[in-house]
Amino acid sequence: MDLNHAAHTETQLLRRVALGDQDAYSELYNRYETPLYCFAMLAIGNSTDAEVFCEEVLMRIWELAPRFDEAATTPFSWAMKIALNKVAAGPTGSKQKGPQGAKPVNGTEDSPPSELHNTQAYSNGLTDAGQPDQNTLNRAA
Repeated sequence: MDLNHAAHTETQLLRRVALGDQDAYSELYNRYETPLYCFAMLAIGNSTDAEVFCEEVLMRIWELAPRFDEAATTPFSWAMKIALNKVAAGPTGSKQKGPQGAKPVNGTEDSPPSELHNTQAYSNGLTDAGQPDQNTLNRAA
């Protein structure tokens, strides 16, 4: 499956999620759970908090699905922006400014507060596309 087809399929799934389709949400959940978990392990460092982080990000995807703008980004990039914003919010939950001066990525400003303790990790080990590089995935495993 090529990347354009995958993004198109995920866009269709996200449209269905926006309408409250739980089967579409389940499929999107299964697609995103592993990459979000790898990202969370880098950002947080422990499996219990990483699991909670993933659940919270995936719930935000359900809640924010009606606001997804397919002309602006792909569903996966949008999901990763939600995750990045959750990290940037830091343990205080501040939406204005994260612990390293990070600001929310456009389109996901109302990401929920975070219980994260290590916000530096998210800026290391990501490719330019915002996806973990292979070395990062190997360390998270």
